[in-house]
Amino acid sequence: MITTIENNQIRVKISAKGAELQSLYDLRKGEERLWQADPSIWGKRAPVLFPVVGTLKDGCYKHEDNWYKIGRHGFARDCEFKLVEQTEETAVFELSADEKSLNIYPFDFRFRIHYGIKGTALTVKYEIKNCGDGEMYFSVGAHPGFFCNLESGKSYLKITGDLRETHELLCVSIDTGLITPAIKTLNTPDATIWLSKPLFDEDALVLKGDGITGFVMGDERGDTLKFNCANYPYIGIWSPKGPFICLEPWHGIADFENSNQVLAHKHAIRKLSGNEMFDCDYSIEIL
Repeated sequence: MITTIENNQIRVKISAKGAELQSLYDLRKGEERLWQADPSIWGKRAPVLFPVVGTLKDGCYKHEDNWYKIGRHGFARDCEFKLVEQTEETAVFELSADEKSLNIYPFDFRFRIHYGIKGTALTVKYEIKNCGDGEMYFSVGAHPGFFCNLESGKSYLKITGDLRETHELLCVSIDTGLITPAIKTLNTPDATIWLSKPLFDEDALVLKGDGITGFVMGDERGDTLKFNCANYPYIGIWSPKGPFICLEPWHGIADFENSNQVLAHKHAIRKLSGNEMFDCDYSIEIL
């Protein structure tokens, strides 16, 4: 099922499967801004990452003496969400724990995703509740892809907030998907990342999010899109060398190579006490 929200400037479509954004359409210019899922390159558009971000060591984790298997980026992106609220400009989707999820993720959760538009901006809010009595551990993140010409030499991301000339990168092994001990440096003159295919030869760029409030994307036309994602500890930037780029704010990260695989010890894991809630959001503004 596809849900549509729109005003006189943008139209947004969301699928019940994964509560995944399907379209971000600029009605003023007649232009689609969201990558449209070519399966020969990358068959997703904007998957939601929950309850893990990235890859687990050996594809599994340990919790209270039990071992569980869970795939890369978790299971939410493959689940059917329920549409629980809708207006012309808002939609709220919900996923709750069930027998199937409890077999791989032993926590009673409620995960709501709020979509709302105003002017040319879309805001996406994640709301996670621990419906149980004990402590619950989770990660959550976004993975939207935007059309971008990586061959022109004129496409860029301007970092907003932290305007340093260099940024440290965590290194993801292209073979295992795990974080290695290596640290690399990304040159960001004028807080700008110039985009190209070779930039992603060694997989995603993973920046520490401290101080970064977002990015402005642009090309030879000038600034075209503003992506706001303040207060996320990590931000991934990725392309499989297709004509698009993904901006990925994360609360959580893939396992490090030396991980002991205990979920409670996982780097950057979030923790909720019984009946406690967590929320975070990001927004996309078409310029």
